[in-house]
Amino acid sequence: MSAGASTTRYYLSKDVFRGAGDLLLTGSRAVVALGPLGSASGSATVTVPSGTTPGVYHVLACADDLNVVKELIEQNNCNVAASTVTVTP
Repeated sequence: MSAGASTTRYYLSKDVFRGAGDLLLTGSRAVVALGPLGSASGSATVTVPSGTTPGVYHVLACADDLNVVKELIEQNNCNVAASTVTVTP
C-alpha cells in the first residue's frame, strides 16, 4: 500500500519524546507520496522563535505531522537528532 504525500515538521524538546510542551519550529519539509517500503530524504531550514527559553534542547523531526496519512501506528513518526542544540539569550 502506498503512503500519500505528507509534511515533516520540526520541534524543540527538553526530552527525546514528542509532547505537549514541545516548541514547533518555523519551517517544514514536504514529502512526496511513497510506495511500499519507500523512503525519502532531504533537508529543511527551520527557525527558533524569538523569546524561546534559553537552554539545551533535542530537535525532533516528525513525519506526517499533520496526520494526513492513515497508519496502523501513529505514535512512531518522530525521530530525534543525534546531537542537541543550545538556545542562548
